[in-house]
Amino acid sequence: MHRRHKKILQIKDNDGEWLLEERQIVNHLNNFFREMYQASTMEHVDEVLGFVNKVVTQEMNDILLADISLDEIKEAVFSLGPQKAPSPDGFSGSVRI
Repeated sequence: MHRRHKKILQIKDNDGEWLLEERQIVNHLNNFFREMYQASTMEHVDEVLGFVNKVVTQEMNDILLADISLDEIKEAVFSLGPQKAPSPDGFSGSVRI
C-alpha cells in the first residue's frame, strides 16, 4: 500500500509574494511559528490583573504547590478500577505489587 504524502508546493509570504522553492517555504514557516510562539514582554500586567477576580486563595495555592505525599499516591493508585479502560498513557488501573 502506498501512502500519499501531502506537500506544500507554494505559499505567499507577508508581502504577498509567492514562495516556490522548498527552502524558502520552510524558512517562511519556521519564522512564522517562531514569531507566533515567542515570548513577548507584557506591558501593564498589574493593571490588567486588577480587573481579574481572584479565585484561588493563598491557602489553596499553598496546597496546590505542596509536595505530593506517598499516601496521596497510594490513595490515587488504589482507587483506580482494575478493569477500567486504559488511560492515554496505556496503563489501566490494575496494580501488581
